[in-house]
Amino acid sequence: MTKTLATSVVILTLSVAAWAGRVDHAETEVDLVQLQASGSFFGTRHSADDVQYIGCMVGMSWDSHGDYLHASCYAQETKRKGGEYLVCYTRDPALVDAILSTTANSHVRFKCEPVPYWEGSTLVEVSVRNASYLTGPMP
Repeated sequence: MTKTLATSVVILTLSVAAWAGRVDHAETEVDLVQLQASGSFFGTRHSADDVQYIGCMVGMSWDSHGDYLHASCYAQETKRKGGEYLVCYTRDPALVDAILSTTANSHVRFKCEPVPYWEGSTLVEVSVRNASYLTGPMP
């Protein structure tokens, strides 16, 4: 009986320790004045609403100069924050590389600049943070 109880306490202690440490479940925020958005994939995915999202995609295209990679980042915040939406596009190889580094544990922040005579905007900055505290059980 004592062996069983001691084993149970050790297993319980190890289970609790596995989820110890800092946790950050940042939901998506969109700022149309600064033309930027940010949020963690995990925090946004596990939010209480079914509206907000954040993400980036990478594709390959071809033109007269050859193949090239392109990417876009997009986000919509929850309606309780205003429900704002932002999307922007880039062909900059450095920004595409940053986007390719995202994981399920990523927090993404991106910034856009408006493009004249085109309905959209250009992606000018991306930061990707991959960290242990960006995933885990919801509080």
